[in-house]
Amino acid sequence: MKKQLLAALLALPVLAAAQTPFTYTIKGKVGRLSAPAKIYLVRGLQPLDSATLKNGEFTIRGTAEAPVAAQLVVRRQGRLGSMFGRISNRASIFVEPGTLLVTSPDSLENAAFKGGPVMTDHLRLQAAVAPIGARMVATTAQAQKATEAQRNDPAFSQRIQAQLAALDKDMLQANYAFVRANPHSWVSLDALHGMRMWDPPQYATVAPLYEALSPELKASPAGRDLRS
Repeated sequence: MKKQLLAALLALPVLAAAQTPFTYTIKGKVGRLSAPAKIYLVRGLQPLDSATLKNGEFTIRGTAEAPVAAQLVVRRQGRLGSMFGRISNRASIFVEPGTLLVTSPDSLENAAFKGGPVMTDHLRLQAAVAPIGARMVATTAQAQKATEAQRNDPAFSQRIQAQLAALDKDMLQANYAFVRANPHSWVSLDALHGMRMWDPPQYATVAPLYEALSPELKASPAGRDLRS
Protein backbone atom coordinates (compact mmCIF):
# COMPACT_ATOMS: atom_id res chain seq x y z
CA MET A 1 0.00 0.00 0.00
CA LYS A 2 1.53 3.31 -1.04
CA LYS A 3 0.17 6.43 0.59
CA GLN A 4 1.72 9.84 1.02
CA LEU A 5 1.90 11.08 4.60
CA LEU A 6 1.77 14.61 3.26
CA ALA A 7 -1.79 14.16 2.05
CA ALA A 8 -2.85 12.63 5.34
CA LEU A 9 -1.35 15.49 7.31
CA LEU A 10 -3.18 18.02 5.19
CA ALA A 11 -6.38 16.28 6.27
CA LEU A 12 -5.25 16.59 9.90
CA PRO A 13 -4.57 20.30 10.43
CA VAL A 14 -3.86 19.80 14.11
CA LEU A 15 -0.61 18.14 13.13
CA ALA A 16 0.39 19.79 9.89
CA ALA A 17 2.73 22.74 9.69
CA ALA A 18 3.25 25.13 6.77
CA GLN A 19 6.85 24.22 6.06
CA THR A 20 8.91 22.98 3.15
CA PRO A 21 8.06 19.29 2.72
CA PHE A 22 10.74 16.86 3.81
CA THR A 23 11.37 13.19 3.10
CA TYR A 24 11.57 10.51 5.75
CA THR A 25 12.48 6.84 5.93
CA ILE A 26 11.48 4.35 8.61
CA LYS A 27 13.31 1.06 8.33
CA GLY A 28 14.55 -1.82 10.40
CA LYS A 29 13.89 -5.34 11.58
CA VAL A 30 11.21 -6.56 13.99
CA GLY A 31 11.48 -10.25 14.76
CA ARG A 32 11.38 -12.70 11.85
CA LEU A 33 7.85 -12.35 10.52
CA SER A 34 7.21 -12.49 6.78
CA ALA A 35 4.14 -12.14 4.54
CA PRO A 36 1.28 -11.85 5.19
CA ALA A 37 2.63 -9.93 8.23
CA LYS A 38 2.69 -6.17 7.73
CA ILE A 39 3.84 -3.10 9.61
CA TYR A 40 1.64 0.00 9.52
CA LEU A 41 2.38 3.67 10.06
CA VAL A 42 -0.70 5.06 11.82
CA ARG A 43 -1.77 8.49 13.02
CA GLY A 44 -4.68 8.30 15.45
CA LEU A 45 -7.11 5.89 13.81
CA GLN A 46 -5.87 6.54 10.28
CA PRO A 47 -3.33 4.30 8.52
CA LEU A 48 -0.86 6.45 6.61
CA ASP A 49 1.35 3.81 5.01
CA SER A 50 2.41 0.18 5.38
CA ALA A 51 5.01 -2.36 4.31
CA THR A 52 5.04 -6.15 4.13
CA LEU A 53 7.60 -7.72 6.45
CA LYS A 54 10.27 -9.99 5.00
CA ASN A 55 12.11 -11.93 7.69
CA GLY A 56 11.17 -9.05 9.97
CA GLU A 57 12.70 -6.39 7.71
CA PHE A 58 10.77 -3.41 6.33
CA THR A 59 11.16 0.05 4.82
CA ILE A 60 8.58 2.85 4.71
CA ARG A 61 9.33 6.09 2.83
CA GLY A 62 7.28 9.22 2.36
CA THR A 63 7.03 12.97 2.67
CA ALA A 64 5.60 15.27 5.31
CA GLU A 65 5.43 18.98 6.00
CA ALA A 66 6.19 18.89 9.74
CA PRO A 67 7.39 16.44 12.37
CA VAL A 68 4.39 14.44 13.49
CA ALA A 69 3.59 11.91 16.20
CA ALA A 70 2.53 8.52 14.88
CA GLN A 71 2.54 4.83 15.71
CA LEU A 72 4.00 1.71 14.19
CA VAL A 73 1.75 -1.35 14.42
CA VAL A 74 2.63 -4.91 13.38
CA ARG A 75 -0.14 -7.26 12.28
CA ARG A 76 0.81 -10.92 11.86
CA GLN A 77 -2.08 -11.62 9.47
CA GLY A 78 -1.63 -8.42 7.49
CA ARG A 79 -4.98 -6.74 8.08
CA LEU A 80 -4.88 -3.70 10.38
CA GLY A 81 -8.46 -3.96 11.58
CA SER A 82 -9.82 -1.80 14.40
CA MET A 83 -7.54 0.63 16.20
CA PHE A 84 -9.85 0.85 19.20
CA GLY A 85 -8.74 -0.71 22.47
CA ARG A 86 -5.29 -1.92 23.47
CA ILE A 87 -3.09 -3.10 20.62
CA SER A 88 -0.05 -5.24 21.26
CA ASN A 89 3.08 -5.09 19.08
CA ARG A 90 2.97 -1.33 18.66
CA ALA A 91 5.21 1.64 19.40
CA SER A 92 4.86 5.40 19.34
CA ILE A 93 7.29 7.37 17.18
CA PHE A 94 7.85 10.78 15.60
CA VAL A 95 8.16 11.17 11.85
CA GLU A 96 10.86 13.74 11.04
CA PRO A 97 13.41 14.46 8.30
CA GLY A 98 15.91 11.67 7.75
CA THR A 99 15.90 8.02 8.77
CA LEU A 100 14.45 6.29 11.81
CA LEU A 101 16.01 2.89 12.49
CA VAL A 102 13.91 0.31 14.36
CA THR A 103 15.40 -2.91 15.72
CA SER A 104 13.87 -5.62 17.91
CA PRO A 105 14.40 -9.35 18.35
CA ASP A 106 10.66 -9.91 18.67
CA SER A 107 8.10 -7.09 18.92
CA LEU A 108 7.79 -3.31 18.66
CA GLU A 109 7.16 -3.10 22.39
CA ASN A 110 10.80 -4.16 22.88
CA ALA A 111 12.23 -2.16 20.00
CA ALA A 112 15.21 0.17 20.08
CA PHE A 113 15.02 3.37 18.04
CA LYS A 114 17.70 5.55 16.50
CA GLY A 115 16.48 8.70 14.83
CA GLY A 116 16.88 12.46 14.72
CA PRO A 117 16.50 15.11 17.42
CA VAL A 118 12.69 15.03 17.50
CA MET A 119 12.58 11.27 18.03
CA THR A 120 15.27 11.65 20.70
CA ASP A 121 13.06 14.17 22.51
CA HIS A 122 10.09 11.83 22.16
CA LEU A 123 12.04 8.96 23.73
CA ARG A 124 13.10 11.20 26.63
CA LEU A 125 9.50 12.15 27.35
CA GLN A 126 8.36 8.53 27.06
CA ALA A 127 11.03 7.49 29.56
CA ALA A 128 9.88 10.19 31.97
CA VAL A 129 6.21 9.17 31.92
CA ALA A 130 6.71 5.39 31.70
CA PRO A 131 6.81 4.82 35.49
CA ILE A 132 3.59 6.80 35.89
CA GLY A 133 1.92 4.80 33.14
CA ALA A 134 3.04 1.56 34.77
CA ARG A 135 1.45 2.61 38.07
CA MET A 136 -1.76 3.49 36.23
CA VAL A 137 -1.85 0.02 34.69
CA ALA A 138 -1.19 -1.62 38.06
CA THR A 139 -3.88 0.43 39.80
CA THR A 140 -6.42 -0.34 37.09
CA ALA A 141 -5.54 -4.05 37.29
CA GLN A 142 -6.06 -3.92 41.05
CA ALA A 143 -9.53 -2.50 40.52
CA GLN A 144 -10.39 -5.11 37.89
CA LYS A 145 -9.30 -7.94 40.17
CA ALA A 146 -11.30 -6.65 43.14
CA THR A 147 -13.47 -9.12 44.99
CA GLU A 148 -17.20 -8.61 45.21
CA ALA A 149 -16.78 -7.40 48.78
CA GLN A 150 -14.21 -4.82 47.65
CA ARG A 151 -16.41 -3.63 44.79
CA ASN A 152 -19.22 -3.08 47.28
CA ASP A 153 -16.95 -1.23 49.68
CA PRO A 154 -17.13 2.57 49.14
CA ALA A 155 -13.75 3.01 50.83
CA PHE A 156 -12.07 0.70 48.29
CA SER A 157 -13.61 2.56 45.34
CA GLN A 158 -12.66 5.91 46.80
CA ARG A 159 -9.08 4.75 47.33
CA ILE A 160 -8.75 3.54 43.73
CA GLN A 161 -10.27 6.75 42.37
CA ALA A 162 -7.95 8.86 44.51
CA GLN A 163 -4.92 6.92 43.32
CA LEU A 164 -5.88 7.30 39.66
CA ALA A 165 -6.60 11.02 40.12
CA ALA A 166 -3.16 11.48 41.69
CA LEU A 167 -1.53 9.61 38.83
CA ASP A 168 -3.40 11.75 36.29
CA LYS A 169 -1.96 14.81 38.00
CA ASP A 170 1.52 13.28 37.97
CA MET A 171 1.19 12.60 34.24
CA LEU A 172 0.17 16.17 33.54
CA GLN A 173 3.02 17.56 35.60
CA ALA A 174 5.60 15.32 33.90
CA ASN A 175 4.45 16.51 30.49
CA TYR A 176 4.37 20.15 31.54
CA ALA A 177 7.88 19.85 32.99
CA PHE A 178 9.11 18.55 29.63
CA VAL A 179 7.43 21.41 27.78
CA ARG A 180 8.98 23.98 30.09
CA ALA A 181 12.44 22.50 29.55
CA ASN A 182 12.05 22.05 25.76
CA PRO A 183 10.19 25.06 24.27
CA HIS A 184 11.72 24.51 20.82
CA SER A 185 10.71 20.86 20.47
CA TRP A 186 7.86 19.59 18.31
CA VAL A 187 7.34 17.01 21.04
CA SER A 188 6.42 19.83 23.44
CA LEU A 189 3.74 21.09 21.07
CA ASP A 190 2.37 17.59 20.70
CA ALA A 191 2.45 17.11 24.50
CA LEU A 192 0.35 20.23 25.05
CA HIS A 193 -2.20 18.93 22.55
CA GLY A 194 -2.18 15.54 24.24
CA MET A 195 -2.69 16.99 27.69
CA ARG A 196 -5.60 19.06 26.41
CA MET A 197 -7.32 15.80 25.44
CA TRP A 198 -6.11 13.99 28.57
CA ASP A 199 -7.58 16.48 31.01
CA PRO A 200 -8.79 19.97 30.06
CA PRO A 201 -6.01 22.12 31.53
CA GLN A 202 -6.33 25.43 33.30
CA TYR A 203 -5.53 28.48 31.20
CA ALA A 204 -3.24 29.87 33.90
CA THR A 205 -1.10 26.73 33.64
CA VAL A 206 -0.98 26.28 29.89
CA ALA A 207 -0.81 29.89 28.69
CA PRO A 208 2.75 30.52 29.97
CA LEU A 209 3.90 27.21 28.48
CA TYR A 210 2.39 28.08 25.13
CA GLU A 211 3.84 31.60 25.12
CA ALA A 212 7.31 30.18 25.81
CA LEU A 213 7.19 27.95 22.71
CA SER A 214 9.38 28.95 19.79
CA PRO A 215 7.87 31.25 17.13
CA GLU A 216 8.07 28.39 14.61
CA LEU A 217 5.92 26.13 16.76
CA LYS A 218 3.37 28.83 17.59
CA ALA A 219 3.07 29.82 13.92
CA SER A 220 2.36 26.25 12.79
CA PRO A 221 -1.23 25.09 12.27
CA ALA A 222 -0.87 22.92 15.38
CA GLY A 223 0.33 25.93 17.37
CA ARG A 224 -2.49 28.14 16.09
CA ASP A 225 -5.01 25.42 16.91
CA LEU A 226 -3.69 25.21 20.45
CA ARG A 227 -4.06 28.97 20.86
CA SER A 228 -7.71 28.94 19.78
